[in-house]
Amino acid sequence: MQPTMNMDTSSKTLNTQASLKSKEIEEIIFNDYHYNEKTWSKWPTAPYTTTVVEGVIVSIMDCSQFYSCKRIGNTKFQVNYLDSMTGEDELFNEYFDNTKIMTAPIPLFSRDHIVCVDEYGVMFCDCHSFECTGFFCVHMVCVAEFVAKSNHEKFEGFTHRDIAVRWTSAYMQLAFRHTTPKSIQIMYNQLSKNDVKGPKLQHPICDCIEIEEYIEPLPAEKRVKNYHLDDLALDFIEPFDGYETTFIEPDGYSQKLEQFFSDSIEDSAFPDKMKMMQDMH
Repeated sequence: MQPTMNMDTSSKTLNTQASLKSKEIEEIIFNDYHYNEKTWSKWPTAPYTTTVVEGVIVSIMDCSQFYSCKRIGNTKFQVNYLDSMTGEDELFNEYFDNTKIMTAPIPLFSRDHIVCVDEYGVMFCDCHSFECTGFFCVHMVCVAEFVAKSNHEKFEGFTHRDIAVRWTSAYMQLAFRHTTPKSIQIMYNQLSKNDVKGPKLQHPICDCIEIEEYIEPLPAEKRVKNYHLDDLALDFIEPFDGYETTFIEPDGYSQKLEQFFSDSIEDSAFPDKMKMMQDMH
């Protein structure tokens, strides 16, 4: 659509663009449903999810190596981000140094998260990622890997039953298509209304996992990742450039704001053509 188009041409152009976008989305959904082999993903969710969601899941699974976990209760775990200064993980250090995190002007903080497991084995995290997005977070993955390792087994990944049904390719293909039988549409509608609350822990929490003491989170200035502790005092006292807004309230010696702006406009030197337009209005 161009700014020089009239109203009728613009509306037709928008309708055409919407139709093309709709066809493009339908083709993506069709390919995800009928050609579900994703060779770039090794996780059990790959044949069942859409391409976009599987890409997010792969990223989450890859990031679990940057977290550590410990048991702080019978069914409660504390997950924290690995400290890059400890040198425990060379891959983490390399990843950390190659990002632009150290030059970011906004302070970034590491946080501890609590993952709980209910009586049915369903996992819940205080980051509430599953409640917001419909698929598991990296903290849940870290706990699942930790419990599996304690059982001398390997965590093979969550399944498509551990994510919201709306992210499956079958749901996207069949739930809203008018050619889908009514019974299947009702089934998917019921599934979406009674969706899973979270992923299930696949391995039992064995007694060999020691329950450690819960450590209270450190103060914010000690959890900042992209500033040194010696620089925090000045940086936090002085606002970051571009983040400080100053409003000067007029005092008794100054004009009212409305009158001030009105006088500014009247004193401006407008071109003759704009003056003619102003007189016409």
